[in-house]
Amino acid sequence: MSSIIEKKSKPRSCTAIVVFVDIVGFSTFAGDRQARIIDDMKDKAVEPVLGALRKSDQAIVLPTGDGLAVGLPMDSNSDEIFQAHVRFLATLIHWAESSTEDKGVILLRIGLHYGPLQLILDFNDRLNMIGETVNMAARAMNAADKGQILLHQGYVEHYFGKDSRKTIKTRLDLYPGESEVTLETGKDVDVNVKHDVFITVRPARLLVNEQPFRFHKEITPPASCMHMVVYLTPTSKPMDAEESRILSQHTEGKSFVDRIAQAKSIAFIQLTGFRMIERLEDGKMTFPKKLEKLWVLMPHENLLNSMDDDEREIRLKDLKDYTRRWKDWLGKWKVQNPLCDVRLKLFLKPPYFGASFIDWEQQGGFIHVSPYVWDANAQDCPGYDMEWNGRSQSPTYQAYISGMMHLLGPKKMCEKL
Repeated sequence: MSSIIEKKSKPRSCTAIVVFVDIVGFSTFAGDRQARIIDDMKDKAVEPVLGALRKSDQAIVLPTGDGLAVGLPMDSNSDEIFQAHVRFLATLIHWAESSTEDKGVILLRIGLHYGPLQLILDFNDRLNMIGETVNMAARAMNAADKGQILLHQGYVEHYFGKDSRKTIKTRLDLYPGESEVTLETGKDVDVNVKHDVFITVRPARLLVNEQPFRFHKEITPPASCMHMVVYLTPTSKPMDAEESRILSQHTEGKSFVDRIAQAKSIAFIQLTGFRMIERLEDGKMTFPKKLEKLWVLMPHENLLNSMDDDEREIRLKDLKDYTRRWKDWLGKWKVQNPLCDVRLKLFLKPPYFGASFIDWEQQGGFIHVSPYVWDANAQDCPGYDMEWNGRSQSPTYQAYISGMMHLLGPKKMCEKL
């Protein structure tokens, strides 16, 4: 292919492998060292594998500030292109791990994707690439740990399917004769890459003749799969439609009241729940008739004995009265909604935090957490919201659910309503 796109021509669509590479810590290096590293990488890792392809416009190699991006359109021999990008990865990682006095050992983050993109001439009339495949390869790279390769789901589905390994036989300048190069993968995980955008990635590593590289060998889930979106919330969350309407003028997304109105499962861990029970009693707040679970967890009055006078006043003023009111209200709700699993649990554990769990067992589930700040009333303690986005619950999200279930205990240990 002599030229993949001519000047003044329209952008052209194609399918390609996209590789994004980040040099860990590159921005902290001195300017002259940065230049030497880039020159060395170009001479020893990029040009030996991609030089001929780049000159014939079969490979796009772009600087990215802290590394590079490579696009390999699949217009020509797809097997040849696949082998070329595997050779490039092996050569690149070998270069990174080969310590020199000037360069030292370099760690890389690498993200790969396969899919459609647009080939264009950029502002400098140079061949460039744009599109979702490019963006998501970059997201995968950013989600990788130091010294890790992450494969986007599109790449995995096209080249692996249900398999976990793919091997090619090829010649590498670094090794005598023909080598077996294997791309070995771990398990799929979801990572939050931007503003509630989740992608599925699979950790991978390269084996040359079944031997892994020294520093780029981890196929365990990246730390980024443990991350989740957490929103700070007002110190006093709205409890009725009017409060919610006022707050919604200054915030985005579903309000607490909206979530309650649409819920199938609700659980509260609270001190007294005085604001909510007062609104439930006077009808300013209601629960949906379709509700399947309604669990309320509150401190047992015996817990008061372990708290000093100031703490009891701040945390649990009138606890006995509010416990009675909740018990009465839940009893009436149970009679009116016999199919709903209604529980009141009085616990003896220290009240570390309050929380509202809404549809926590399904995607889109929501947990509002209110940690208790010393010497502050519960309603004045800043809280935060967590949501279940992506395919599976994050470990952090799971931890709060496990804590709630432990505190709840078996149904027989709950109060009789």
